[in-house]
Amino acid sequence: MKLYKYLLASFIVTLTIVCSTHIVYANDIKVIDQSHILDTDEKKALTDRINDVVTKYQFDLVILVVNSTDGKDINSYADDYFDENGYGIGSQYDGALFILDYIGREMAISTSGYGITVFTDYGIDYVFDELVDDMSAGHYYQAFDKYITLSEKLIRDAKYGTPYDVKQEATEPKNYPMALTIGICGGLIIALIVTQNMKSKLKSVKPVNNAGQYIDQNGFVLSNSQDIFLYTTLTKTKIPEPTQSSSSSQSHSSSPSRGGSSTHTSSSGRTHGGGSRKF
Repeated sequence: MKLYKYLLASFIVTLTIVCSTHIVYANDIKVIDQSHILDTDEKKALTDRINDVVTKYQFDLVILVVNSTDGKDINSYADDYFDENGYGIGSQYDGALFILDYIGREMAISTSGYGITVFTDYGIDYVFDELVDDMSAGHYYQAFDKYITLSEKLIRDAKYGTPYDVKQEATEPKNYPMALTIGICGGLIIALIVTQNMKSKLKSVKPVNNAGQYIDQNGFVLSNSQDIFLYTTLTKTKIPEPTQSSSSSQSHSSSPSRGGSSTHTSSSGRTHGGGSRKF
């Protein structure tokens, strides 16, 4: 009976571990280079860095290099590749896939689950801005390595603060109270030094009780004064009648910088964010 209970408990623990592994972990091939632009050491270095991010944040990262997108636009190809190859962590498939179309000279990012929050439209443009020079110069390993660094920064911002978005460009915490205190104290010290220096030069100056000695006794004397009314001026301005406007048209005005992440649906029916850029 004890043996039966022991076997049953072992089975339950094993089943729990297997199920948890299925939920948490994704496809472990993180760097797919179909164009052979990376050597073995470079692929291993990138894979090791990605695995560190996956372990630390439970967020999947994938780098994919292709020669063709099989007639699809690059974003749709990236979405489908992510969905069909088992990427993404957790029930929402949290993660992001970076794809390089080597022949078409175009790059794109597909986001899923929490990745849609992490990689805002503004954040994706920021990543492309940082990578485009290396991509254009053919420094692909450097570009991919930088992508991992930037991705970790965006994940950290979203997880511990605010997602990188419009008007949100500070990625490291700043101690504003300390900076303000130092600024005020520094200003007071400098002001004290300056005023003490000025005071030390005023040896011949003595305080007086009134300003009589500064008045010229033979100066200006007013002997007669009078007020003369000349004329008055009246100006009239017609106030225009208020014009009626449609409240519905007012309510639908769009903000010039709305921020956030735009989304779409992949062929598998899952929701993705992302963007692309040629170089």
